Parts: sequence; C-alpha cells; structure tokens
Amino acid sequence: TPPKVMEFLEGYNAQPNTLVFDFNDRGHPTGEAFVEFQTADDAKRACKELNGLFLGKRYIELFHTTHREWERVEKNSPW
Repeated sequence: TPPKVMEFLEGYNAQPNTLVFDFNDRGHPTGEAFVEFQTADDAKRACKELNGLFLGKRYIELFHTTHREWERVEKNSPW
C-alpha cells in the first residue's frame, strides 16, 4: 500500500505525490512501484541502503529508472 511504501522509504526524501504502482494489461498489479526522490543523491542512498531488504514478506529491489518510464506507469495507473 502507498503508506507502507512511503514508511519503508522514510528518511530518503521520496516524494509521496510521485508514488505510482504498475499494472499489467489486465489491470492486475505487477508488484512494481515507482517514486521520485528529492535529489539524485537521495535515490542513490536509498538504492544502496534499502536494496535487498524486506517490506513485510516482500523482497525489495530498487533500480534507477527514467522519468519517461515513471510517466508511462503513472499514465496507465488506475489509482
């Protein structure tokens, strides 16, 4: 859920209004989420320190991506 993801990212300056979840063509969640950070350094620090941790029972992998990819997901998100 958005609150759980933002809680996981607390202290890394993730921008809550940019959090989007990806959905497949059938409208089912893919398990991927995208969020923008205040700075590139915040994003790098989050990737370094949080990658491989768990959010509940979910294993978390963080990747750098492009703003264009975020826009694609945001455009198609039903939320």
